Amino acid sequence: VAMILIGFFGGVVTAWLSVGVGEILVLYLIFRGFCTTMSVAAAVTVTAITVWSSAIEHFVFNDFVVWKVVLFAGPGAIIGGILARTIAGRITTKSLKVVLGAWIFLMGLVA
Repeated sequence: VAMILIGFFGGVVTAWLSVGVGEILVLYLIFRGFCTTMSVAAAVTVTAITVWSSAIEHFVFNDFVVWKVVLFAGPGAIIGGILARTIAGRITTKSLKVVLGAWIFLMGLVA
């Protein structure tokens, strides 16, 4: 039930603030006591599935793709994923919670 709610409201928040399902899922799993590495891996996997499913919708059904954004954001996502994995593996769970919380708060202020 929690995962369904996180998926639904995470999608809404993602559309609104550009921070959403992955960040909410990783915080939920960490606060529930799951291993930090597994929490981050689950969040990345869910985010990837979300992105690929929406990409298919845009490519096949909408035919509305802003290629300038794709060419800029694609490499950024790859580099960000590599950096996130490295950072998450080297810092403590408490530090990761603080960093994720601060990131979500900052994105809420900016948006």
